[in-house]
Amino acid sequence: QSHVRRDLPRAASLGSGAVARGSARLRQVGLTMLSSRAANRKLPQYNVRPARSIDGPTILSINRQGNPSVSALDPSEVERLLLISPWFRVVEDAGLITGYLIALTSAAAYDGEEFLWFTRSFDHFVYIDQVAVAQERRGKGAASALYADLETFARVRRIPLLTCEINLRPENEPSLAFHTRQGFVEVAKLESRDGRLVSLRVKQLGNYYAEKLSGERLRECYEI
Repeated sequence: QSHVRRDLPRAASLGSGAVARGSARLRQVGLTMLSSRAANRKLPQYNVRPARSIDGPTILSINRQGNPSVSALDPSEVERLLLISPWFRVVEDAGLITGYLIALTSAAAYDGEEFLWFTRSFDHFVYIDQVAVAQERRGKGAASALYADLETFARVRRIPLLTCEINLRPENEPSLAFHTRQGFVEVAKLESRDGRLVSLRVKQLGNYYAEKLSGERLRECYEI
């Protein structure tokens, strides 16, 4: 509103044609804002809930669509993760599962090499092991809904960091862009045993002092 008021005196000194053009532009801006709001209202109303054994086939189907960006799961691995993960969630749209996220705390009995790297570098964190969204539902807010719910889980437990890895080889450009928008920063790169190069990333959720430093990049990110 203040921007429009500042422009009014200048517009009043112009000819009627300029005023008409300015009014048309303002009307167009208004129409664009209304159109944007209408588009936002059409976004799915996602429901995030705990995963269950009965969800296994759908989770495996979405997992296959995400390969090679996410590691392949099998039914026994899904069952094991349901047992050890304190935060294994699916996201639903109109009752249909459109994605999932598997997260572990730093105390988990888990042997993934990226997870173990984080345990050597930080004391208290939530590790995002996998996130995947059905191919036809990507880019529509499902992953953001999962991450928002995960942040709530971490914050109420005073867990200061979210951690994850993203493939650089083979490159997962959509995931890199998404996690940058979400506020994750790279603290290291890791050559994995299976030949991947991954970017190890963290997102700080609150005041945090890392007793175990992991190099100059960490100091730069958090001014330790």
